[in-house]
This record gives sequence, structure tokens and C-alpha cells, in this order.
Amino acid sequence: MAIGASRNSPLQKAQSLGQSIWCDDISRNLIKSGRLEDLISRGVTGLTTNPTIFEKALNATHDYDLDIARLVASGKSNKDIFEELSIFDVQKVADALMEIYTDSNYTDGYVSYELSPNLADDTAASVEEALRLFSLINRPNLMIKVPATSSGIEALRKLISLGINTNVTLIFNVDTYEAVVRSYLSGLEDLVANGGDPSKVFSVASFFLARVDAAIDGVLKAKKGAAGNLNKSAISNAKIAYQKFTQHFSSPEFNALKLKGAMVQKPLWASTATKDPGLKDTFYFEELIAESTVMTMPEGLLKAVLDHAQVEKVISPDSIDPLKQISEIKKHGVDIEAVTSDLLAAGLESFAKSYTELITTIDRKRHSLNIKGYQSLFSHSQILNPAYKQIEQENIISRIWSHDHKLWHESPREIIDRLGWLEITKVMTPRINEICSFAHEINQSDFDYVVLLAMGGSAFAPELFSQIFKATRNHRKFYMLDSTHPDWVKSVSESIVLEKTLFIVSSKSGSTIEVDSFYLYFRDLIEQHVGSENAGKHFVAITDTSTPLAQLAKAQNFRKVFLNPENIGGRFSCLSFFGLVPSALQGIDVKSIITNVETMIVKSKLEDLELNEPARLAATIAAFSAQGIDKLVIITSPSLSTMGVWTEQLIAESLGKEGGDVIPIAGEPLLDPDSYGNDRLFVYIKLATDDNKSKDLQVEKLMDSGNPVICIELEGPAQIGAELYKWEFATAVIGALKHVHVFNQPDVQAAKDFAQNGLNFYMKEGQLIKAPEVLSVVDLFSLAKPGDYVSFLIYLSQTSSIDTAINRIREVIAKKFKLATSAGYGPRYLHSTGQLHKAGPNKGLFIQLVEPDSNSSNEVDISGAGYSFRVLNNAQANGDLIALVEQSRRVSRVFIAGTPEQTIEALSNQVLSVNVPS
Repeated sequence: MAIGASRNSPLQKAQSLGQSIWCDDISRNLIKSGRLEDLISRGVTGLTTNPTIFEKALNATHDYDLDIARLVASGKSNKDIFEELSIFDVQKVADALMEIYTDSNYTDGYVSYELSPNLADDTAASVEEALRLFSLINRPNLMIKVPATSSGIEALRKLISLGINTNVTLIFNVDTYEAVVRSYLSGLEDLVANGGDPSKVFSVASFFLARVDAAIDGVLKAKKGAAGNLNKSAISNAKIAYQKFTQHFSSPEFNALKLKGAMVQKPLWASTATKDPGLKDTFYFEELIAESTVMTMPEGLLKAVLDHAQVEKVISPDSIDPLKQISEIKKHGVDIEAVTSDLLAAGLESFAKSYTELITTIDRKRHSLNIKGYQSLFSHSQILNPAYKQIEQENIISRIWSHDHKLWHESPREIIDRLGWLEITKVMTPRINEICSFAHEINQSDFDYVVLLAMGGSAFAPELFSQIFKATRNHRKFYMLDSTHPDWVKSVSESIVLEKTLFIVSSKSGSTIEVDSFYLYFRDLIEQHVGSENAGKHFVAITDTSTPLAQLAKAQNFRKVFLNPENIGGRFSCLSFFGLVPSALQGIDVKSIITNVETMIVKSKLEDLELNEPARLAATIAAFSAQGIDKLVIITSPSLSTMGVWTEQLIAESLGKEGGDVIPIAGEPLLDPDSYGNDRLFVYIKLATDDNKSKDLQVEKLMDSGNPVICIELEGPAQIGAELYKWEFATAVIGALKHVHVFNQPDVQAAKDFAQNGLNFYMKEGQLIKAPEVLSVVDLFSLAKPGDYVSFLIYLSQTSSIDTAINRIREVIAKKFKLATSAGYGPRYLHSTGQLHKAGPNKGLFIQLVEPDSNSSNEVDISGAGYSFRVLNNAQANGDLIALVEQSRRVSRVFIAGTPEQTIEALSNQVLSVNVPS
């Protein structure tokens, strides 16, 4: 019995009756994720594979990409790459099954490896290739798989005579099966005659089931009165074969060989997943349990068998008369021999096609940006290796999962109570129905607008989900407000119909001044339109337990309050209520987002860094930044532009302190390679369904120029949750590598305090505190040094024309100074890059763009606050300026004169006039 297996499971019951259970699936993920050990513990005693299975594994994941990149770099051909990848997998599976192999006296515990389908009709070449592979793979429990063609059957005899374990596949009828058995017996006789040991060679004959039923039933369905014979061909065929098996292996011929140690050639029931949706999924398993047989099945069917299969009957050669059933089928004009002959031809064609597609997939991958990205990193292996070793030597992965706070800080404060995001699927999966039920309730209402009132970590993820799922969102218009600029607030209020608007008030602390101000403003407007007694129905709260917002929501009769787990920090909350509730209200499938996260969680637990994508990403970023390549430039495809902003916020606020030296750069114009300094590590995150041709070419130019590039490709929108989790875990690992406390934000509060002081002064004196004197733009750039970056701090209402103007000046700076540039609108950036600006490396040149204090034409009052949005926005700009000066940062302030676009153009001209420091 397999270690840890239940004696009462269907697999174990079948094994107790003499049937071995094998899995028809091999992949790198299966091997390294722990799923293989789990399958073995549940009673699986062998595995099989073929080109189709391997091709699917290559296409479905990026698990092989790193190895493909290495093999391409070493000059390997596509065929050689396939062989090396697949042999590695087969060797690992063989090792995992070795104990079963020895304990069963060599009657179980095998892994099959298929010959190239191109050899199906060449006996000599098949034997030669089988001998080469058996020697190369070098595992006694390897089984070479050959097809049941006449040449393959002839090859079987030769291979058995040479002591090579053989799996004969694609058997569809009894005549072929008997030919296979006879060839096996002849091979044993040859082996004995040559002085070989027949007790060390084993074989199975793979008899296919579902394909037979599908083909014959296709004929029967066209015959009148034949309906009663559907789904009976394969079982009857197999039972006749089993009768032949017992006859041959109880014959005097075999008994003589048995005395010398020979083993029976077990029938292996293959193609066991039903193709008729009307059949029970475990049909073939339940019908063909028999002594001295093997049942192989895909992993999905294994799960079904473990879940609900019945093990109640065992076939024996004397208890059934399958010939009668086959005769009945033939009476309806079915030429079974012709049908099964066609199935063999189709099977060979299918495997040949899969092999061709497999080689094509490898060829496509070898030319993909992902592979080229890996290759762009290989030349920097001397940089990367220390980070990989540190992760292993300090047991960083296991210590993260054991919540060891000392990875980041000696004190557990704000660490052990901030790690709830690690098991986010366990936390949120039980709550998905609650979210979806509420979304359904809102769908039945008259709400045509949803407005999210949020800042920082509570805001970025819903904005990203809204963008990437744009094609599948519902009719409801979604707006996010995370700016206190009066024009921005006014643009939202003027875009909605208040009576038809649902507001989501989102704040982890429940006391964020911006969110509080948004709520006061819109609550007053709603009450004016629907009355105070009905106003609460227009508000939903997302916050932690016992926060001021939670209490307010209860007191003011909010429609719904979602209380988020307190042990999930704000910037790590994207997959919690903060990210999922606003998304569900837009009609986004939040269940698929969460479901896909589990795969990345499994990967993040692996000690093997080749499969632990988050840890590998972390090691790469940390290693380069330690060498002064500290600007992490985030490039995205069109549907993922907000991903750059989200990632920038996560990294900047988590690592921008205590010596953290990673400076994320998002939204920078993508330029020719000669416009960049040597301090850039590029990461290109793209959605496969986007039109990426132009950016692909630009990124390829970066690689060709020797720049290190990490390429990440998402197959579809539903993968976004897994990708966000990857970056969260990677950030935690980077923090551990650099011993930075990633879960606090000590310097964000400074700007908040200065802003609050300004508001207090305003409410007492009627004016804001005077801002400190700062550098002129010319003086600022005269202090620029290689390795610096320029950051625009924009206290304006965002428009596409301002964005365009900012991008133009960012391009000017990059080309003239080769400096990285970032840009953020205030006060939203205070909750993201603000931490980095004040406590990260002192490499920033900060340019604050503000409107004159005298500009009161855009006043928007906040009911009951004692100040307007204009005053709040200006106080926040002043507070941030003071905080930057207090930290001895290089900063300039530019007041808007004329239009913002004109001011930015004039600023660009000033920058062009500055001499580049030598």
C-alpha cells in the first residue's frame, strides 16, 4: 500500500482486488508542486505520458521556460530541448516510484516514455531508439512505449528479448491484443534462450476504451433499433481481451517461463475518461476492475474516482459472455475490425500531430520574449547567484510561511498581524458568495453608477480590475475618486445621477481624511436628493472591524458593511473585500480571480526557486538593485497600464525605507535603448490577448542592447489575481533579503501631520501655513547626478492632455539626462510613492506642480468640515513639500501660469536649457 493512502478509498479497494492505478499525466508542475507525492500517497503506483500530454504542459504554463532559455543559449535544437525536458521529468517520476517498484517485485511502479511517432513503422529504428533512451534515462522502472503497429509489435519481441520494459499502446481490438501477447511471449523465450533473467523485464498492453465506444456508437446511432447497444462495445471488447489474457498466461507455454521468473504482461485499460456526457465519469473504472490489470487515467478522473466511484464488482473470465454483446453489435452492420483499424491509424496520426505541435511550441517559445528575457539575465548570473543562495541559506520561503517576523524586523509589531494575505484564498473563498449575492442585489436595483471613494491600497486594485475586465463589465458606470482636487471631485459629481448612484466608502483605518471628506461631501448631496432617511441605502462601507467608519456606517444605516480581516495590510489587500467588492459590482467574475490565485500560492511555498516564480522574481530584483541597477521600470501592455501604478505603489511603500533600494518606475514613455542609463532593470508585463506587437519590438530592442529584462505574460484576464499575489509575495521576499520592514509606512504619516497642521492653522487663521523656500528648476537639475530620478508631484485634476504633456517632458529628461522619471497625482501618490520619496535612497529630484493659493474659482465646500477641497488639496501639497524639505530632499515647486499644459511646456524648455552636469 502507498504510504498515507486510505485503505477504504476506491483506489485502494481496486488495488486489493489486483488492479494497479496509474496516472496519465506528467508535467514539471506535477513533479515539483508536491502533487506527485500526493497522488502516490493516495494509491497511484505508476505514470504514463505521451507527446500530447507534454505539449499541453508546455503550452499551459511557463514552468519550462527557464530551462528552455538555458538550452537555447547552449545551442540545443528543438528536438534536443524536448528530449532534455521530458527526460528530466521522467527521471524524477521514476525516482518517486522506485520504492513501489522494488516493493512490488518489479510488477508495478513504472513510468512510460513514448518513442517518436515517426518510428511507428520502422522496427529496427524503434529498437535502436528504445535502447538509446533506456540507457540515457537510466532507470530500471522505465517503460518504453511503442505503438501496436506490425512494426511496433515486432519491436516488442526484440525489446523484451533485450530486457527492456515495454508498454504497447494504441490497442483497439482483440486480434491486435493477441498478436501483442504472442510477441511478448516470444520475446521472453528469446531472452531465456540468450541466458537473460525474465524476472527483471515487465510489459503492459494498453487497450483503449472510450475511443472505441465513441467510434462504434457513432455508427450505431445511425442504425434503427441499435440504441440499446450504445456504450457497450469497449467494455465487451476489453472483457474478451481479458479472457484471452487469462488463457495465454495460464498456458503451458507461459507456465514454463513463469518457473524461470517471468511475469505476466498486464492488460492496461487506457482512454478511460468517458466521452459520452450521459455516462457516469467513473464508468470504465467501475466496469473493468480485474486481477493483474492496470487502469490508467488523467488526474481529473482520478479525483472523480476518489470522490464517488463504487468498487462493487470484479470481472472474471468465467462470469461473463462479452462475445454475445459484440455479436449483437455486428448484427447492426458495424464492421468492428474496420472501425478499430481506423482508430489505430487516427491514433498514430494524432500522436504525430501532437509531436509536431510539441516541436512547434518549443520553437515558438525559443523565439518568445519570455525566453529572450531569461537570456538577457543569464549574462548577469554572477549578480543573481548570491540572492538565490541567500534565500536558500536563510530558509526565507519556509520562514515566511511560518510567520517569522525576524525576517523583516526584530519586533513583531505590524508584521505578525499583517500576514493574512498569505492565505488569501482560504480567507476569501468562503466569502465570495456573500460578495456575489450583494452584487446580485444591486443588479436588481435602480443603480446605474458606482463611485468608489478610496485612497492608496484600497483604490488601485479595483481600478486595475476595471481596466483589465473592461470587455466583460456590466452596464453600470464605474468611477473612482482618490483625489481631493476640487475639479476632480466636481467631475465625478457632475458625471453621475445621484439618485441612481451607489457609493463605496473604502478605508482600512476608517479614518483617512480624504475618504472622510469624500463621504461628507456626497452624503450631503445624496440627502439633498433622496432625504436623510433614505441616504444610507446609497452607501456601502469596506473597512476593518471597530474602525470609526464601521461605527459610522452602522449609525448612518449604510446599505451594507464589509468588514475586512484586520491582519491584511492596505497595499496587500487587493484580493480581499477592498479589491473584490467594487469589482463584483461592475459585473466582474471575482470568483475566477480568486480561484486562479491558488496556483500561485502553491508555487510560493516551493523551496525550488526554478518553480517558485515569486521568489525568483524577488531574487532578481533584489540582486540587481544591490548592484546599483535599482530603477525597476515597469512596462505593460495596453490593458494592464494600471498594473504599473499598482506595482509601483506596492514596492515603493513597502521597500522605500530602512535602506530599501528598489525604485519602481511606472508609466514612463518607452524609448530607444540609448535614452536609458545603466541603472535600469525592465519588467514587461503583458496580456496575451492585447495587441502587443509594437511594444514587443521595443522591448526586444532593449534586450538586444544588453539590458536585463524580465518578461511576464498573462494568458487571460482571470490570471490577474495570481499575478498580483506573485508581486505581493515577491515584495515580502525582497524585504527579507534586504531586512526591510515591508508592512509599515513610517514616513507617510509625516506628510499627513504637516497637512493636518496646515488645516488647523487655516481653520484658526483663515489661511494656510506658508510653504518653505525651495530650489528653482534650473538649480534643481544642476544638482542631478547619474543614477538619480525625477519625480513629478502633480496637484491638478488629471486629464489626458496633462498626461500627454507630462509624458513629453519625461521623454525630454530621459533623452537629455538619461534619468528615470516618475509622475503621480496628489494626494494619491502620498499613499504610494510618498514613502519612497521621503525615506528611500536620496536620489530623487522632485518637482511639485500646484495651482496658486489665490485660485479660488474652483472652490468645492465640504459640509461640516470647516474647509473646502481646494484648501485640503493645497494643505496636502504644502505638507508634502515640508516633509520633503525636512528630509533634505532636492525639491522644486512650479505654480501653474496659464494652462497646465502651457506651464509644463515652459518647464520642458527650462529643462532643455540646463547644462548636463559633467
